[in-house]
Amino acid sequence: MTVNFEFLGMEPIENLITCMHFKIDKVVFFGYNEIIQSQKASAESFLRKYCGVEQVSFVSLSHNHLDAVLDVMRNTVEKEKNENHDIFFDITGGESLILVAFGILSKGLDAPMHMYDVEADELIELNENSKRKTIGKNVPERKVNLDLNRYIEMKGGLINNDLHKNTKEIDNEDFARDVDVLFGFVKKHITLWHSFAGFMRNCFVFGEDCMVCVEAAKIRTALRET
Repeated sequence: MTVNFEFLGMEPIENLITCMHFKIDKVVFFGYNEIIQSQKASAESFLRKYCGVEQVSFVSLSHNHLDAVLDVMRNTVEKEKNENHDIFFDITGGESLILVAFGILSKGLDAPMHMYDVEADELIELNENSKRKTIGKNVPERKVNLDLNRYIEMKGGLINNDLHKNTKEIDNEDFARDVDVLFGFVKKHITLWHSFAGFMRNCFVFGEDCMVCVEAAKIRTALRET
């Protein structure tokens, strides 16, 4: 069994990216209790559903006691190591205290470390010159692509397809022409559109007869600010 030990942070992509690139059987997340409570459900769901991870566990750590952190992490890692599992330390997005603990344990337990440069989508092996196993050389690759639905799930959200409109065509020719004209205007002046829309929202109100009215004081104020 291939086991990846990971720091659980608030940025989901950093928690999941190794398993999106390699076939990991089990993930053990080390983290602080409040972050575990906020990230646990979405992280576990994504790993099982899209990355084929069979087991996911979460281990709470102290915020500021290195010895206590080391004891908990060492016991957890040694348990997997004693079962002859291949173990890897993933320090992507790690916080300082956890990084120190990972570094100490990596040397003592002969566990290779790696991290991902998320923006470059690049694996960085921190023990590539050693004779020990590394995740890049010894673990089969996988590729989990992100689409909009998966990205939203990664963030803990869910698309409600029941709210989708069945008809998306504009069946009023006059309104369709107005939309085309408006789109052409926005496309031509795209860099000014947000400020113009804000001006319209702040200055214009509808009168009793649905006529568009404008408050002169607001126009004067807006002109002074431009």
